[in-house]
Amino acid sequence: MKPLQKLLAVGLCALVILLSAGNVSGWFSVNKHILITVADVSGPYWIDLLHESEAAPLRTAEELALLLPADYDTALYEDALNGYRDADGFASYRLYAESQYGVYAADDVVLFDLLHEGPFTFKIALVLADGTRIVSPAVTITKACMEITYDTTSVVALEADTFSTIAPGPVADPVLTTIWKVLASAAGTMVVIAAELVILFLFGFRKPRTFLTIGLLNLAATVVVFVLVRLLEIVTSDLFPYLLILVVSAIIVLEVLVFTFGIREQRPTRAILFVFASAVLMIVSAFLLNLPF
Repeated sequence: MKPLQKLLAVGLCALVILLSAGNVSGWFSVNKHILITVADVSGPYWIDLLHESEAAPLRTAEELALLLPADYDTALYEDALNGYRDADGFASYRLYAESQYGVYAADDVVLFDLLHEGPFTFKIALVLADGTRIVSPAVTITKACMEITYDTTSVVALEADTFSTIAPGPVADPVLTTIWKVLASAAGTMVVIAAELVILFLFGFRKPRTFLTIGLLNLAATVVVFVLVRLLEIVTSDLFPYLLILVVSAIIVLEVLVFTFGIREQRPTRAILFVFASAVLMIVSAFLLNLPF
């Protein structure tokens, strides 16, 4: 009866996982990378994206200081976009975005790195040195990357799954060789595996065979999850988050089956608790490390 009881526990765990994944689209956001080259604009300017927003309340000085970098916390930019919402319902992304984002600039090239799932419609806003506000027509990005040339009168946009040019970043990354990438990824994976084996020890498992089996299984699982998390940056399909949940669920069920039929060192409940603790560590580590593959 014990194996049947264990299988029943596996079934219940799988059912919980499947039911909890019913609205998984809100669990993950897919990166959108918008690379804008500003052409034929002389003198200093401030650039922003406008996104569809239900409201654009005036931000206080304290809020502006928190939301804006020092070079944007100026009267010209704030007078132009603080509280501004155009006739189509578009307002400043810097001031009214509801998700995290990054903006990186180099000369007249600006990269907006957004966390957004599905198509995203936006406008480009320029604030010139004399306070003039110029807003482009609406543009919709449906893939992972979009390269735009904007000269205040026209928008030339090209979509792709990856950039064809070198985008500016927060820092000038050194040229990483293939060997360095492999070593960095392997180091991160080994750290996670070591942490999982420590958890295994804390749960009372002591046999070398148990450590070898779980270590190899978690090694394969961690590599798979790391790769999937990395792909979140370039895959825009709405089905992709479901795939990630399906893979993680399969890993959990596989580990429980291994403990059910191959490892009988501890009680089934303790084994199942370890599996879930290991899965949580693996997923969190994959998102935190986000190592380059």
